Amino acid sequence: FPPQVFHERPRLGLAFAWTLFISNQSDRAEEQLDQLAPLVQTTPSLLGEHYVIRVIIAARRFDMPAFFEFAQQALSRVPSEEASPRSRILITLGVAYEEMSGDLIAAKKAFLEAYELSKTSPSVSVVANAPLPLIALAYLADYAYLEGNLRNAAKMYEHAIELAEK
Repeated sequence: FPPQVFHERPRLGLAFAWTLFISNQSDRAEEQLDQLAPLVQTTPSLLGEHYVIRVIIAARRFDMPAFFEFAQQALSRVPSEEASPRSRILITLGVAYEEMSGDLIAAKKAFLEAYELSKTSPSVSVVANAPLPLIALAYLADYAYLEGNLRNAAKMYEHAIELAEK
C-alpha cells in the first residue's frame, strides 16, 4: 500500500501492522507503528490497539524493559472506556509477571483488573478463540486453587464454564 493510504486510514495501518507481526515481520510492524504513532494519539481506540501491538512485539522478543514500559504507557494513556485493548494489555502483563518475573501478586492484580474491565465491555474481545473475561478468570481460578482456596476456585471454574458455553 502507498504510505498515504495508511495516513488517511490509520485503522487500516494498524491492521497491516498486525499482519506484519503475525507473519513474523516484527521489525516492519514496528516501522509501521512508528509511522502511525502521530495519527493515533487523539483516537483512544486506535491508540489502545497501537499499544497492544507494541506490547506483544516486545513480549515476543523477550524485551522485558520495553514490554513493561509500553504496558505502563498504555495503561496510563488509554482510557478505561477502551476495555478491549486495556484488557488485552492487562492479560499480557499478567502472563509476563507470572512467567517472566514470578511476581504472582502483580500477575493476580493484572488478571483481576482485566477480568473486571472486560466484564463491563459491551463487545467482548477474543484471543485464541477465548473471550477475554474467560482467559482472566481461568488464571484467577488457578491462583485460588494453588492458594488452597478450593471453594472459590470451584466457583470461578464453574463461572468460566458458563462463559465458555455462551
